[in-house]
Amino acid sequence: MELQVSRRDIVRYGSLGIAVSCLFFTITNWKAMKYATPKAIWKLIFGVSSPPFGQNEDKSRSARIQQFVSYISDLEARGSATIVPEFPSKLDWLNTAPLQLRRFTVIGVHSAKFDNEKDLEAIRNAVLRYGITHPDLKGKVVVLDFWTYCCINCMHVLPDLEFLEKKYKDMPFTVIGVHSAKFDNEKDLEAIRNAVLRYGITHPVVNDGDMFLWRELGVTSWPTFAIVGPNGKLLAQISGEGHRKDLDDLVEAAFLFYGRKKMLDNTPIPLSLEKENDSRILTSPLKFPGKLAVDVLNNRLFLSDSNHNRIVVTDLGGNCIVQIGSTGEEGFRDGNFDDATFNRPQGLAYNTKKNLLYVADTENHALRVIDFVNETVQTVAGNGTKGSDYKGGGKGPTQLLNSPWDVCFEPVNEIVYIAMAGQHQIWEHNTLDGVTRAFSGDGFERNLNGSR
Repeated sequence: MELQVSRRDIVRYGSLGIAVSCLFFTITNWKAMKYATPKAIWKLIFGVSSPPFGQNEDKSRSARIQQFVSYISDLEARGSATIVPEFPSKLDWLNTAPLQLRRFTVIGVHSAKFDNEKDLEAIRNAVLRYGITHPDLKGKVVVLDFWTYCCINCMHVLPDLEFLEKKYKDMPFTVIGVHSAKFDNEKDLEAIRNAVLRYGITHPVVNDGDMFLWRELGVTSWPTFAIVGPNGKLLAQISGEGHRKDLDDLVEAAFLFYGRKKMLDNTPIPLSLEKENDSRILTSPLKFPGKLAVDVLNNRLFLSDSNHNRIVVTDLGGNCIVQIGSTGEEGFRDGNFDDATFNRPQGLAYNTKKNLLYVADTENHALRVIDFVNETVQTVAGNGTKGSDYKGGGKGPTQLLNSPWDVCFEPVNEIVYIAMAGQHQIWEHNTLDGVTRAFSGDGFERNLNGSR
């Protein structure tokens, strides 16, 4: 029996097959597709050249860096590297005047109208205030950090960026935070400035509210790092957490390669840090307080003074009664009220019956309890290490947590519910048996109702 297929059938079934394939691709890559651009889709389908990031236990760091040097050399030889577009001229910048990736020099001749206008410091302040100059990034290795301030994963990588900034502080290197808002309310410049202050960000930050660079570079998720060479060429893109070593090795490889070619320029970038220009930081007794709880019976307020790493107890008139973690230093130590330390504590929940205050010690990845009867602080879950367990079931410090952000105490069953921001779940801590486990959510970041 001979099977005959017309040209029309071939076209019909071929089109159906392509449509099904596209639907399957979209479903399996739904998270990336949500913020995808044509360039991002192209990268997902066809892939792009990238450094050999795979870890090799048998390879020394110097050998790995040399491998990256070879990758950069090959990229330059082929001439296939993407040229990173310039920052749009109308964007707002924090911690610095507007920057450009390639040389753009304007010479302004200041001709004073009055004698007091001849003062050099006053002219310098005006230059920074009005963004008159365009300090140049040409000759520098640049890491573009695509972030948004409501993304907990973006907060997790800030220590990695700080590590790089400190290590290469005397080198032609800079980090630029490209704030790419996920929601419209995150585009507000004042809200971004507050985030810069809250998280102690001291590198330049640009508010790319229309996601121009995001689209041009085909970025699909937060956080994403784009490593840019001193000639404005894109060397690599890396997404997600846990890439400190990759970034460090690639930056060092870039210094080696471009240093040999005399392409580096160590002229410092002038900064005007937001923290040095905000009077609130200097005058307020609190520093970005996160949450509060109320003890109605005893007329007390409990405040997590997050950036002072302490818990403050006041009366209803705001008069301080006691503070726990009085040194103000970041730390993770149990003990009495003077010895105990916290790291950016957030949510608070009060157990009236037992006079206990539960604390979401966010950046210690721990649940702490303050006992006002014995005046002690104790850790009931977590040990300071960021966890990746989506089920739980352990007791005490052996059960790792991931950026607990808020807590709620349910008095009937004596359960503490925990908003586990780091992995988009709700957990529960049973105060009777000490077990901490997942209560709701599977760890995927989405808005989906249904069974827990």
